[in-house]
Amino acid sequence: MVHEQLQVHAGLGLEHLSNANLAQPNIGINTLGAFGGVRWKINQTVRQPSVAQIVESVESGPEVVFGVGMKRRRAYDPIFYPAFSLYGEWKWPLSEKIILGAGGELFFDGSGRTDADTRLDGIKPDAAYDVRLSTGLHLSQEFRYGKLGMILQEGLYLGLKDVVSGERIYHRGILRHYLDNHWMVQLSMKSHWFVLDFAEIGVGYKWWID
Repeated sequence: MVHEQLQVHAGLGLEHLSNANLAQPNIGINTLGAFGGVRWKINQTVRQPSVAQIVESVESGPEVVFGVGMKRRRAYDPIFYPAFSLYGEWKWPLSEKIILGAGGELFFDGSGRTDADTRLDGIKPDAAYDVRLSTGLHLSQEFRYGKLGMILQEGLYLGLKDVVSGERIYHRGILRHYLDNHWMVQLSMKSHWFVLDFAEIGVGYKWWID
């Protein structure tokens, strides 16, 4: 903010247009751009709350979310396999609208050994590919407006690796609706960089810490 009535903002944006896994390779279209703007409020005095007041209005606290989804092994595969996730996260509000988080999660990939058998990285299938569980740690950034939350997560597989995809880093985009002060429902898309892994619907519960 430059003045009580003048605001200047700028940032970077990353956009991915997916092909919905309808063809291989599934790379879609990726664009990186910058944006900026100026806002002027006419005949209006704006009082900005202090940082302490903002943080007290949205308390820190833990949350847990369980999600259920389906995935295909390859494009045009008629068979869908179950995929589940369970994660816990601690939230730290920077303001009433911007909230940071960090946590860990457990994934279950129902495509398991069948998917690993078709990998093209030269690794021969073995008993390790029967492991359908993977674990990881992630960071998150949430923009919250009323009962709507939009969240980005960046994670790293640790402990149980994802032997199905062979990736070390995963991402998740989440659209969340807060039902009340504790319960929430959400739609999320898990991916490895720009390649969609699976979509899921989930339900979560949050504890508020005074």
